[in-house]
Amino acid sequence: MNKRLRSRVLAASIVSTTLVGAGIPLIPLQSAHAQDRPSAEAQLNRGQALYDQKNYSEAKRILTDIEELATIARHVAENRLGEIRLVATSQLSTTLFPRAIGEFQKKYPDVFVSLEIIPLRDADRWISGLNFDLGVSALPMAWSGLSYEPFLTLAPVAVVPTGNPLASRASLSARDLDGQPFIRLTNANLLRAQVDADLIKSNAHPIVRAEVSTPMTACALAAQGVGLAVVDAYSPVVAKTDGFQIVPWKSSGVLTYGFFYPRDTVNPFVPAFKKILRRLAIADQPRTGRSKRHTPTM
Repeated sequence: MNKRLRSRVLAASIVSTTLVGAGIPLIPLQSAHAQDRPSAEAQLNRGQALYDQKNYSEAKRILTDIEELATIARHVAENRLGEIRLVATSQLSTTLFPRAIGEFQKKYPDVFVSLEIIPLRDADRWISGLNFDLGVSALPMAWSGLSYEPFLTLAPVAVVPTGNPLASRASLSARDLDGQPFIRLTNANLLRAQVDADLIKSNAHPIVRAEVSTPMTACALAAQGVGLAVVDAYSPVVAKTDGFQIVPWKSSGVLTYGFFYPRDTVNPFVPAFKKILRRLAIADQPRTGRSKRHTPTM
């Protein structure tokens, strides 16, 4: 038996001992010593593939518990009261989150805070592991195992290069974009479908100069005079320069922001952080059009 195969057999033995001790039945494998190397490796691979979902879920739960014990031990060693793991997919991460975290840690100085910023297009892969306590994103989302709680609805806005005559308008609609240079968001952004629907309904045909994945990039291109863009209300506030003007966008489409969190686990610090972030979001919402506040659920 070569060194690589011997290591795999040893690893399989360790895992088998651990899972059997936890009450998880394993599929018996023939001895790797009694076969040639290809057959032994095939047997190992076949055994791994035959775990049913129940056993896999139980093993995953046990490993999660072990990881949680390690986290608790680390917090004790570092004299921490606890931890809250945050994830965000929206521009709120660069506007409200720093202030909310600062206020939260003044109240809970011994609680460690982690914040992961992820593009919406990568969220499925990242969030599927449920390795977080609270997230914020534009809704709707369709991840299973999560609870959702909207807290604010805002209308999108148009960002217009300062030199464009439309920059002085009180508001803009899809009809105004006909024949105009336009910066389009990719399909990964929730606004893309809304804007496309408005353009089709108005029979408007802007000249697409660029397509970008983030509203911040669209704002930067607008500042360079590349074209107009329709983005969320927060991005141009963060990216504001003299190169573009923010103009209210007339449309039936809106963006709803909300919390999401694992349905079956509760971090005791989540309610306090939600309360802080919701209050800041409502108090500091961009005044660029209609908005709606959502009553928090209890």
